[in-house]
Amino acid sequence: MTQVAAIAPQFARKTAKARQLTLARYHLVRRLASLYLATKTVKDRVFAWPPYREERDREGIDSLLANARHYLKGLDATLEFFLETGDGVVRCSSHPPYDRVVRQEKIGAEAAKRSLCRARFCTVWRLDGMRWGSSYRPYLYNIERGVGRYDANEWLRLTTDLYLASHEFPAHQAPLPAHPVNSCAVLGTGPSYEQFLNEADRYDAWIGANSVACDERVRQLGRPFAICMLDPHILSPLDSMLPTLEGVFALLRETPAVLITIRDFAAFIELNFPADLKRKCHYLPALGHDGISFGLADDLNRLMVTPYGNVLTDLMLPVAASISRKVVVYGCDGKKPGSEGFFDKGGVVSKVDDKQNEQLANVIDHSTYDYYVQMHNIFTRYVVDQCLGKGVDISVRRPSWNAGLQHLTVGTLCSDD
Repeated sequence: MTQVAAIAPQFARKTAKARQLTLARYHLVRRLASLYLATKTVKDRVFAWPPYREERDREGIDSLLANARHYLKGLDATLEFFLETGDGVVRCSSHPPYDRVVRQEKIGAEAAKRSLCRARFCTVWRLDGMRWGSSYRPYLYNIERGVGRYDANEWLRLTTDLYLASHEFPAHQAPLPAHPVNSCAVLGTGPSYEQFLNEADRYDAWIGANSVACDERVRQLGRPFAICMLDPHILSPLDSMLPTLEGVFALLRETPAVLITIRDFAAFIELNFPADLKRKCHYLPALGHDGISFGLADDLNRLMVTPYGNVLTDLMLPVAASISRKVVVYGCDGKKPGSEGFFDKGGVVSKVDDKQNEQLANVIDHSTYDYYVQMHNIFTRYVVDQCLGKGVDISVRRPSWNAGLQHLTVGTLCSDD
């Protein structure tokens, strides 16, 4: 395999630190902005702004209601939006389960704006896509027209905030499988994942991500510690994501493994997952959302992750480094330079992911995805170096196109050491 240029560790460190400082500033700004929420006393309704146009925005209204039916299920919140008609602006509302719209009084444009002044929850829809990350104003949620788009994170944040307005954060904490362990395999969904199936018994634990759980073979192998989930699309209305959730449910029921994800997903899980599976979910705080702590922790209960944007960097490597001093990576094969489309997948996993990729291709343009891959490689290098600096021995089982992994050795099997 021809190697691409390695990422300089100084550049990776500088880029990652800049992201961490941005997230820390984001957290502090949001904490200060949260004081302003005391003036936002209307908490039983979710508003949508700006007004929709009656004839041209039917699709936007339909997607607003479809997303509300999915994300706000189980929450007693009225959805209110405004309709721009030939006779002026009309206030409209929809109550759970958001299957019909009731027109209320006619209201002027300025009066409509004033009605938002005390709104705690206000979605702001956009025609031209949305910016990355959550708003610095914690009462605004940036959404798009359409279902299952980039705005999945914002809908999940809205779900969490609505939930916490009337509930305590889930008090239960999943009992973790036995740890620390001598060796741990990290399983991505790339082609080299298949190699793990013949070597699973050499490891004391394995940690996988997303659709790895769909493979019945891996659910019967080795010692599963956790399945990690970070992609918000898995909890979106996209029907191609259902097999991944079904695989996660099967893994949690058939093995001692737990689901590890971030706190922003907790409310949706508490409202929608079966009761027996909610007890197997472990929620990690994230820098920028829940605090300003830096670095990795040896204790999973004290681990705060940095949301760089990929499940390998944000969850799998930090979790693996928290439970073992020897980590071997499978299935993180990267994206070959010049290739089109998404990461290559391995074996059974590819059958599950093909439909997902087909739907995501309608949501994510390739220029954005290629930029994401480049940044993912940089952050991978930084997180790997942080783990190595803690004394964790990390190796890959096969060479990777991920430039953040290319400085690692191709490791031998643990029992061969």
